[in-house]
Amino acid sequence: MKFFHHLLIALLLFSSNFFAQSDNQDYTLEEIIVTAQKTEKSLQDVPIAVSALSADDLALRQAVRFTDLQLNVPNLSYSETNFGGSSVSIRGIGRLATGISFDQSVTTHINESPWGENTNVSTMFDMDRVEVLRGPQGTLFGRGTTAGLVNLVTKRPSVDSGIEGYAGYTVGEYDLQIFEGAVNIPLEDNFAVRAAYTQTERDGFTENLYAPVGGTFDGREHYVGRISLRYDTGNTVIDYMYQEHEEESTRTLRTNYVCTPSANIARGCTLGGEGIGIANPAATYNGILAAVFLESAPLGANTAAYTAFGLNDAPRPANMTIRQTHSDFVPIYDRQSGTHQFTISHDLDEGRLSLNMMSRQSSSYTRMDTTLAVEPLLGVKVSDNPLAYVGGLISVDMLDHCVADQCGIKGPTQAERLNGQSGKYVLQTTNRNSFIDGSSNEQLTEYLELKYSSDLDGIFNFIVGINHYGHYEDDSYLTTSSPLTLLGDAQFFVPTTFGNTNEYELEASGLFGELYFDVQDNLRITLGLRYGEEKKINDIVTTTYGQARNVGAFAGVPWLLVDGDLYNCFEGIAGAFGQAPDQAVIGQILTGQASNGCGVGEQETVDLYGVSAEVNAASAALAGGIAAAGLIADPQQQALATGTAYATYFMSVKDLVPALYDRSENYNKPGWESYQKNKLDYTTTAGRLIIDYAFGDDSLLYASYSRGTKPAGINPPINPRIYEKGLIPANTVEEKVDSFEVGIKSILLGGQMRLNTSLFYNKYTDMQISRILATTTFNFNIDSENYGAEIEMDYIPAAAPNLRLDFMFAYIKTKIMDDALTIDPFNIAAEGTKYFDPKNSVYKCIDLFYEGEGCVANTFIADKDLVNAVQAVLASLDAWLPVPGTTQADGHPIYMSRVALSALGIPTSTGVKQSIDGNRLPNTPEITTSLGLSYNFEVGNGISVVPNIYYYYQSDMYVNEFNNDLYGKVDAWDELNVGLTVGDIENQWYFRFFSRNALDEDNITWKYNSTDVTGNFQSYFLRDPRVTGVEYRYRF
Repeated sequence: MKFFHHLLIALLLFSSNFFAQSDNQDYTLEEIIVTAQKTEKSLQDVPIAVSALSADDLALRQAVRFTDLQLNVPNLSYSETNFGGSSVSIRGIGRLATGISFDQSVTTHINESPWGENTNVSTMFDMDRVEVLRGPQGTLFGRGTTAGLVNLVTKRPSVDSGIEGYAGYTVGEYDLQIFEGAVNIPLEDNFAVRAAYTQTERDGFTENLYAPVGGTFDGREHYVGRISLRYDTGNTVIDYMYQEHEEESTRTLRTNYVCTPSANIARGCTLGGEGIGIANPAATYNGILAAVFLESAPLGANTAAYTAFGLNDAPRPANMTIRQTHSDFVPIYDRQSGTHQFTISHDLDEGRLSLNMMSRQSSSYTRMDTTLAVEPLLGVKVSDNPLAYVGGLISVDMLDHCVADQCGIKGPTQAERLNGQSGKYVLQTTNRNSFIDGSSNEQLTEYLELKYSSDLDGIFNFIVGINHYGHYEDDSYLTTSSPLTLLGDAQFFVPTTFGNTNEYELEASGLFGELYFDVQDNLRITLGLRYGEEKKINDIVTTTYGQARNVGAFAGVPWLLVDGDLYNCFEGIAGAFGQAPDQAVIGQILTGQASNGCGVGEQETVDLYGVSAEVNAASAALAGGIAAAGLIADPQQQALATGTAYATYFMSVKDLVPALYDRSENYNKPGWESYQKNKLDYTTTAGRLIIDYAFGDDSLLYASYSRGTKPAGINPPINPRIYEKGLIPANTVEEKVDSFEVGIKSILLGGQMRLNTSLFYNKYTDMQISRILATTTFNFNIDSENYGAEIEMDYIPAAAPNLRLDFMFAYIKTKIMDDALTIDPFNIAAEGTKYFDPKNSVYKCIDLFYEGEGCVANTFIADKDLVNAVQAVLASLDAWLPVPGTTQADGHPIYMSRVALSALGIPTSTGVKQSIDGNRLPNTPEITTSLGLSYNFEVGNGISVVPNIYYYYQSDMYVNEFNNDLYGKVDAWDELNVGLTVGDIENQWYFRFFSRNALDEDNITWKYNSTDVTGNFQSYFLRDPRVTGVEYRYRF
């Protein structure tokens, strides 16, 4: 097979040097029609930076998926992202904000309707063309689009072409099989139908080395079907389209786990490590829960220690590659979507009236192994001296997610759990330290647009219209682990899965228009304006330990605190819920002047919800009822009276706190927000001014100013006791961009060359960007600017009209302008920067709670000298834990109670603040370029042979705004795609041999940085490996 690869590449490189010419052939570039201004125009007449790829272009360039656009469009970057999403960036701006209520800066349209489909799963098939508009497009294309948009234009039925279509079959490496076909059938003179279908099956690109499961991950098994109808009377055109997508595959939310295990448990993985190991278990949430709270693993044990105790019976293989994994859980990826679109346009005497209606529904369900590892066995401690564990004795049913009204859909209801009916919701039954995450999502999108385009004889013309966009979404994220499940079962913490549920609703309406003023025949001024009104409602429920505790406090379940002196002693007295800690009392307890306040869990819960008076009154009544019952001589009557007293008590208190699984305002309490319902109402205004001047035979010079806007978004609930006041906004503000652009579009050399160039400058105010703090993603506003240049050229030399050359070059310079200091959550000590302070020590939290937040395995920093000064007090409270394998070089412990340090007056924080001012924007290589060559050999007997080669290069970039060279830099990479097409000159049939990523490079498009609790691993998102195959297509 390697020989075939090398032979094919050599053949194509050799062939591309032969510029043989067919006799007297006159071949010029075809005109490209686009709808970048909501009307059909030649690409060269549109004063906007637009790239357009026809169906033939997509096939020749092997652009089969959305990700392939980045190889062909200037300043467009694309990557899959964590949790199964995707990010499209144009000119440095894309999906920088994260959250259900945050809009992308680059939107995807289908036939001019905002689509909302996940581009990660979109299949570009039976396309008429793909249009990419760069720069703000909000005037005509609606809300957002501050960076640009991608418009997918499907093939419509034709009433003139007769019965025609095609069928194709592709086979290739990784057992790739693709069937694609379409047929156009005119039913009457003015009515036609077109049906198209594609189905893809292939093995995964990630090899699973765990033999009991084996196989590959990230495979595909999906189909897309489309039916289109057209009624065309000449003056009136009515189109209807329905497209359906269904997938059941092993597509993964992340394809690899990049980690060099750290000996220092402040991190599970070394900063910048590029190994394919697993995080040090002693630094992870699962490992600390298992060791500190459940005693199912050795305290502070790394992987070697697990092996020594016989718990690591399926060790990770050495020398794994980036495209290999070792996991005992097969990923689940199920997705369905359906899109209806109805358009009608009618020509009037002096214009055209158009209606565009679209509706899309989708649902998805994903689950995968968070750590992509076969974790060690859960152990049972059988001896303290010597320490000994036995693995494999504990078996855990890990249940699917259940939050709010999602219960009973993907996870058990409370009644089902109590009645032993949870079996059908078991994700995995395991005896290992397993970790699973994923999401469930349901969406409904509706769009309506009515517009009028004038066609007047005078110097003025215009477009005016109104549109309405509605979006409704339910999204639920799951995280569960076997130690978490054991903790829930053992301590009556009812939720054994954690995560959040978002219910989101958006209603947006807009009025838009553009005025075209022909100053003279070759000079036009365009003035556009859009006014919009929007409403967003975001209903968020976040699962926390506190929700579970309500059951123990109010349902008669014995209140069992987690076993551990440290937690018992400080959990109640340090203000874990609702109330600020009484420092004076805490100081007396720590110095032995007063007894500690352990065991106050029930009281703190009722204090949290402000129902102490009601509970005390019910308790007093219960005590009185029991006392009275004790005076009754008859045993049966006494038991009845006692039961009545208890029943009265429980009926009195059962509604004082919200039910565990309900969305309820009762969960929105000051100091601890597990529930949040937020609403935003606002208006937006966008517009642009364009001056274009036609000169020469086929050239256009244009200059434009655009104001783009992107609506605000809503952040998750914020605990004000964890984060300093003002650090995190409840919601971001509107993002605005002022964009300036100058461009020239030319047809040169008698139609042999198309040359389009542009220069641009963008100033972003309040650009929306996200970052993770602790384990939650929040969004912020910063300012930035960028400028650059773009060149696109298609050329057919007169000396060799069978040769085609396609060239693209883009340059961009970006700069963040933000004076505020911020914490890098992946490098909280700011190692390797000027902000690093050697006095700071990084600690792993071993408190279940800190200020009402889950704290286990989260990192925090404190002054090491101050901590050393209270060593004796901490040791007396069993809070000084210099466990072997968990200390710094000098024996200073890394496991630490943040509650204890705060109680002793030692300042702690979630990290060191640093400046990002002047840094580059993420996911933005400064240079991208591509060169494509194809040549049509006519070899006789009506046969043509067309070799083609496409080369792409991009310079280095950063994955986030902190621009850390050690962990956040993606090196420059290139990709070579080659093909050889053999077919008849009438293009009725062909065989196309292809090799995508022919040099088999592991090209990185993005890096995901995980949180403290999962060990600070990274996931690299990669372009596909080399895939070589052949496609046969027949047209009829």
